[in-house]
Amino acid sequence: MDRWGTKAWESRAGSRWLEALFEKTSLAEHVEHTLRLPAVEYADDIRAAAAVIERLGHEGLWPRERLPRDVALAVFRLEEIHALGVIREPSVTADLRREIEVLRARSDSLAALESN
Repeated sequence: MDRWGTKAWESRAGSRWLEALFEKTSLAEHVEHTLRLPAVEYADDIRAAAAVIERLGHEGLWPRERLPRDVALAVFRLEEIHALGVIREPSVTADLRREIEVLRARSDSLAALESN
């Protein structure tokens, strides 16, 4: 077994399985499409798509060529929703801010990796 790490996707078989999943489901394309919808009308959909990026948007798990762009787009759209005040419930707004911070930190670290 070719393994280069301890995570489930850090093996040849796991990596191939994930590639097939993304190809068969068009998951990454669906997430990007949703992230590009109008913020006011689709705030909850955008948050759901950003949650997929938050949970799956890691090196080796999300398609490599899409990862920095998709994470940055998720941050931008969540920040837009926050700035527009589309979501007003305090507990949901607190979660939204946390999601933004998690994704912003990941976007910053991906940008740093790309610049090296």
